[in-house]
Amino acid sequence: MLFRNPLLLAGLVGVLIPIILHLIRRQAAKPYDWGAMRFLFDTVAARRRRMEWEDFLLMVARCLLIALIVLAVARPFVPPNSGIPWLFVLPLALLGVAAFGGSFVLSSIRWKWVMRVSAILMLLGAGFLIWKEKALNLERYQTSERRDVAMVIDGSTSMLLSQNGQTTFERAVEEAMDFVKDAPKGTAFSIILGGPAPELKTGTPLTHRADVLEVLENLEPVGGAFRAHDALGVATLSLAEGRGSNKDLVVFTDLQRIGWQFDSTTSWANLGDAWEGLPDGAKPRLLLRSFAPPEKLRNVSVTGIEFSRDVVGTDREVAIRISIENTGTEVVTPGLMRVTIGEEELEPKGLGQMASGESSILDYRYQFSRTGPQVIKVALDGNDDLDGDDVAEKAIWVKKTLPVLIVEGNAGASFFQRAGGYISLALAPVSEKEETFVDPRVIDAAALTREKIDNDAVIVLADVTRLPASAAARIADFVINGGGLWVVAGPKLDPSYYNSWSGGDGKLMP
Repeated sequence: MLFRNPLLLAGLVGVLIPIILHLIRRQAAKPYDWGAMRFLFDTVAARRRRMEWEDFLLMVARCLLIALIVLAVARPFVPPNSGIPWLFVLPLALLGVAAFGGSFVLSSIRWKWVMRVSAILMLLGAGFLIWKEKALNLERYQTSERRDVAMVIDGSTSMLLSQNGQTTFERAVEEAMDFVKDAPKGTAFSIILGGPAPELKTGTPLTHRADVLEVLENLEPVGGAFRAHDALGVATLSLAEGRGSNKDLVVFTDLQRIGWQFDSTTSWANLGDAWEGLPDGAKPRLLLRSFAPPEKLRNVSVTGIEFSRDVVGTDREVAIRISIENTGTEVVTPGLMRVTIGEEELEPKGLGQMASGESSILDYRYQFSRTGPQVIKVALDGNDDLDGDDVAEKAIWVKKTLPVLIVEGNAGASFFQRAGGYISLALAPVSEKEETFVDPRVIDAAALTREKIDNDAVIVLADVTRLPASAAARIADFVINGGGLWVVAGPKLDPSYYNSWSGGDGKLMP
């Protein structure tokens, strides 16, 4: 039991008021000897015990009345999950007050001190229990060894596989909830839902278990591939916001190989560097809870959609490569694969029989007729146990033109002696009236400081000796923001200048 206004407990000193009044009244009585007094001794001796008992009860009632008023004003309350029952604290304190006040009424010296010592012990016991309750409460919510836990729940399509009437995702959420319930008090949790793009479900780390459990209960699988590296990156950022000295990363997944990017050693090395750079050197522990697939699983999945080039226009065909993999344990013969681009459906293709672990790539060649965002949808008749990964989509932005700015470094020379002229003809070998995908324009190097470059996709520096400081800074920002830069070396180019050209956090040229 604790008190919302503990300072008001000082009012318990008021219990001394009836005790002091009793002592003053008793000291004010003066004995007088008179002859008839001896006839009353027998009567007084008979009534003394009853009168003392009445005074004892009256003193106890007065002291308890004041104590109860003070306790009510201090507003006692029982904290959640209290470890010390209030039925021990409150009766012990009231009995101590009653015994202390009543001891001043008793005539027997022996019983006076027995009552007073008992009262002091009971009051000290009640005070100790209140202090212990407060200490336990502080340990529960303000532990010095606070622990930060980032929980990553795999929400990919493969987690929808059902066993014994329960999907793997449901089992993962259930075990995550048990993990939260069994965690030490004061543990701060972050919840990340993994998928093609990880989602941080908790804005800040949560220490209240009910809030964490509510977030877990509302999780729904998102489908697609589980990008483990990206999810762990988001989890690392959430751990950096925590204040705990111990940090853990807990991943609930079915360990499907797709999305883990084990071949990208650089990405995982960067993630390790991020762990090393967490505040106070609190490198997290990685705990992996893997859910084994069924012993026999028939599953063929669409694992990727790739294009033969990053920049796609309407001027020529582009190759579309669709990857199919048998991720199950059994031989599967999938049906036809259908590809839809916008509202146009391409010719379906078959795959034939696929053994466990076998992968295949189907190629399409397609020339876009419309610019802007286009969506490619792939639907495979998998004839397997998991339908969710038989469908895949990918969006691409089809460009109308690719604006290229060519900066000529030898503008005073004849056309056939200028590098920019040759590059312009190579990129657009047609007359000016004809439209081409690559749209080059050539300017003199001296005009670069005044030229707008925001709408260009690529800047070509054709035998430019060096750049003014303002132009160099603009091009550096252009490259950092995703623009392309092509430096064509010629006899006038100064290699030392380009080798020392810096932008952002380091050198601009490789």
